[in-house]
Amino acid sequence: MPLPFIVAINPGDDELNQWAFNHWQDHLEILQAIRKQRGVNLESLAIWPINWNDPKNFLEAHQVMHNDMNGVLRLVGDDLSVVNFVNDDQRNAWIYLNGQEHRAARGVLAI
Repeated sequence: MPLPFIVAINPGDDELNQWAFNHWQDHLEILQAIRKQRGVNLESLAIWPINWNDPKNFLEAHQVMHNDMNGVLRLVGDDLSVVNFVNDDQRNAWIYLNGQEHRAARGVLAI
C-alpha cells in the first residue's frame, strides 16, 4: 500500500516525516511477505522516526534492512547508506534508488 508514497517527496518537513512513516510501513509489509512466502524472519530495525538532524543511525539500519531483503530475494541493491537529505538532488536521487529497490522487492513477492 505505501509504495506510491515513497517514490517521491516534497521538500517540507511535514512531507519528509510523512514519507518516513510510509517508508517504514512499506518495509514492514515487505518483511511480512518475506516471512510468509520464504519462511525467513528478517529483523525490523529502528528506521522510524528519523532524526533528520543526524540521520546516520537511520541510514546504517536502513542499509542493513535492504541488504537483508535483497539477499533473501536475490536482488542487486545500491549503496543507500550515504545521502545529504538537505541537498535536493541527492535526496531525490536517493529516494528514487530506494523506491526502485522497494518496487523490485514487491515485484518478486507479488505484493
